[in-house]
Amino acid sequence: MEQKLFCILMLLVFAINTLNAQNSEKQTLPSNPLFSQLFAAVDTFSNRFPQEKIFLHTDRSSYVRGDTLWFKSYLFSESLGYSPLSGLMYIELLTNNSLVKRISVPVFLGVSWGQIILPDGLSEGTYVLRAYTNWMQNQAEESFFRKRIYISDHSPEHWIVSQSNKIDQVNGRETLRCSIQFKTANNQPLGYKTIEWKLTDGKRIIMKDEYETLKNSLEINIPLSNDDAIRTLYLEAEEKGGTKQKLSFPLIIRQEKDIDLQFMPESGHLVAGLPCTVAFKAINGDGKGVDVEGVIKNNKNEQVTSFQSTHKGMGVFSLTPVLGESYTASIKLSDGTDKAYSLPVTKPSGTVLQVLNTPSADSLRVYVLYSEGLVNNQTYKLVGFAQGQVAYAANFVANKQRIGGKVDKRLFPPGIAHFTLFNDKNEPINERITFIDHLQQLDIKVSTEKPGLSLRDSVPVNIQVSYPDGKPVQGSFSLSVTDDSQVRSDSAENNILSQVYLRSELKGYIEEPGWYFNGTKEAAVARDLLMLTQGWIGYKWSQILNVNTRPTFAPEPDFRVTGKVSNILNKPVANSKLLLLASGKYHFIKDTLTNSSGRFTFRNLPPVDTVSFFVQARTARGKSFNVGLEVDEFKPAPVIKQNEPLVVPWFVNADSTSLNSVKQRERIAAEQIKGQGQMLKDVVVTAKKAIRTSKNLNGAGEADQILDEKDALAAGTMNVLQYMEKYLKGFSLRLKDTDKYYYLNEKRVRFVVDGVELNRLYMPSDPPILYDYSRFIEDALSNIETTDLLGVEVMYNQRYASKYSSQFLDTKEMMNINNSFAFVEITTRSGNGISIRRTPGVTVYRPLPITWPKEFYQPKYSANASKLPDYRTTVFWAPNLITNSSGKANVYFYTTDKAGTYTVLVQGADLMGAVGFKTVKLKVGK
Repeated sequence: MEQKLFCILMLLVFAINTLNAQNSEKQTLPSNPLFSQLFAAVDTFSNRFPQEKIFLHTDRSSYVRGDTLWFKSYLFSESLGYSPLSGLMYIELLTNNSLVKRISVPVFLGVSWGQIILPDGLSEGTYVLRAYTNWMQNQAEESFFRKRIYISDHSPEHWIVSQSNKIDQVNGRETLRCSIQFKTANNQPLGYKTIEWKLTDGKRIIMKDEYETLKNSLEINIPLSNDDAIRTLYLEAEEKGGTKQKLSFPLIIRQEKDIDLQFMPESGHLVAGLPCTVAFKAINGDGKGVDVEGVIKNNKNEQVTSFQSTHKGMGVFSLTPVLGESYTASIKLSDGTDKAYSLPVTKPSGTVLQVLNTPSADSLRVYVLYSEGLVNNQTYKLVGFAQGQVAYAANFVANKQRIGGKVDKRLFPPGIAHFTLFNDKNEPINERITFIDHLQQLDIKVSTEKPGLSLRDSVPVNIQVSYPDGKPVQGSFSLSVTDDSQVRSDSAENNILSQVYLRSELKGYIEEPGWYFNGTKEAAVARDLLMLTQGWIGYKWSQILNVNTRPTFAPEPDFRVTGKVSNILNKPVANSKLLLLASGKYHFIKDTLTNSSGRFTFRNLPPVDTVSFFVQARTARGKSFNVGLEVDEFKPAPVIKQNEPLVVPWFVNADSTSLNSVKQRERIAAEQIKGQGQMLKDVVVTAKKAIRTSKNLNGAGEADQILDEKDALAAGTMNVLQYMEKYLKGFSLRLKDTDKYYYLNEKRVRFVVDGVELNRLYMPSDPPILYDYSRFIEDALSNIETTDLLGVEVMYNQRYASKYSSQFLDTKEMMNINNSFAFVEITTRSGNGISIRRTPGVTVYRPLPITWPKEFYQPKYSANASKLPDYRTTVFWAPNLITNSSGKANVYFYTTDKAGTYTVLVQGADLMGAVGFKTVKLKVGK
């Protein structure tokens, strides 16, 4: 008869007070010295490192250059209430592991919303939307919100590509055969063109040649060696002459020999003589799960068991390893050959922690298995950890090889529970995570009063939100409406539920995370496979048990300016007076005092989107003095490469949704031209680049060389000096006399930033310091990055430089025939110039501007409404829906000129522990 769980010595079970009363039972915890150190460490760590989670609801997942990306952000605590820690959130657009754009948004009571304008100059391809708070940088980067989006160029001139690739035997040798066709976006032949192409593996060119489109298709044959596993190959194709169309796309190749098959024994190890559940995951060369089946053999080539995946390449099998044996998995490929994979090495002695989680059961079955030599009456502890707190604990002695029983699921909040087995030294020896599925998912109902919807019709939408018990929900929600003919609707993609319960908790890529919450038994079983095959993001026990662990990054409850004042010996200066002057769009003055640690804080600053702060330290009598003044600046999280499946561009084997989007844009352009009364002839215009807000003394676009905002974005992230060294013709640093100076060819460069000539800010050191001037220039310009730039203009020839010479050169410089100058005008987004850091006791601080939300435009049709075509992709966006005390909210929107199906997606939370989403379809007819 099965023994009750761990009652040999004593049983200790409890529930944390912070658990949602609807989801968990509370039990009184008796005092127990065996756990006091562990509980104290967990409690201290949880108070010191409270966790945050973010979800962003965007209006869609694919965009066109020049579009606006609309978002609503939700910032949660670990228990899914709103996080009180952070009042600022950082949202970034990344590509190729580099930053494209970063904004900050204010967060109030856990929510915010806004927009990101996607510049016309962005390259077509896959981008990542990443969101985090400064405090979240104390957590693993995997806990940040990440969403992949695709930004395309859906112009009618864009080529589309049809490709078919396979592995064949040619002359007895495996050969990769690629067949590629190029057509217009209207699915018409290109006509006669010559295409220059090259095949690369992302680093080196493998093959290159030219192809004439009169031929039916481009055929590429690549001989393979027998051991070759096909890596990702890219084809770059560019029109020779003509309009210079240029495409880059991966070749879609699926080869069984590329399969990566990994084995993960439950709780960490295979132990000789102990039965173990072994999970596995098979991934194809494209990074996605692939179904496999095979057998497990020992080193005597004897089959001991078989296995078969059940979802996305994942599955489990049972194995009792034998001492001295090693094990190999073998899968059979379609060509009849076998491919072998080694299982982890078997430990001769140890413990195994088993957790059996039947979805329909109200309890878990938990077992600890010991090698025979460890049945020695040693004391062990089992701890269940959830949402930053201990939810279950028991201690027992090892007096038999198998000890186990039931653990009530109601002791845990919904989500991932983390079980750890400790020895008598409080050392963790086994870990296992499992999913507790008593989710309090909000019930969201979406309805419209109209039985039939016509074009340009006003559509009232009624939303009703309640808890599972029927009680109404007051909460914050967001709603998007998109046109299915232009936007793919995927019920399996990440949603607010899968983000807070899976994506924010597990390491690695999760394929179709939304599928795991579709309510089916298959999804619940597959969810436990994720627990066995994905790593847990949470902190390690070594960090939790270390009393000296401290956070590196501070929370930002609101927008504030902080820093430190120190004396010449680098010791803190207490009671120093600080003066803050704001310039830019808003002007104001504030003062404060440093504390005993020399720290200062300016709070309650007005909410401004663009500002520059002049900060000065003074003595107690109000006089300036020679001190070190440092203002704390936001240090962004590094961009870490993530192993995620390859995204195939929309124009490769394009589907009807992508082609419809091209047709709609072509139709809009044609209708707009028609509406102006005539078809315009082709005109070639050579336009000068003009930098908006530039202080160019000659006027907009009047310069010898101009690098604009598009050029800066295309260059990637670097500081402005690196940017100019790379892209300005003849720009270099040279040694002259006792210092170094920047030159454009033979002319010395003078820099002007937002209309301020830098030499006017230069104060030579006394006594002189070697290379003092060049260090000043580097200090001034190295803090300006390409993402801060609107443009760089070069005034080199006398035609453009003369006004600058008369404005900025003194008489001596103008009369010196041995010196000739070129001027470089740098225009920043803020328009506030450089940060001055060299004057003692004074600094200029330029924070990242705050982005404030704009209103989503929607037309209001009447009898005299505009006749211009309306083919909106995002039909409607409502980021700030607040349900009332009855759980209701109402909005309305207008349909477009396109008949078909719309997808309405509502997501949100009560910000007290419950979240939910709902997708409905609307039919729109003529």
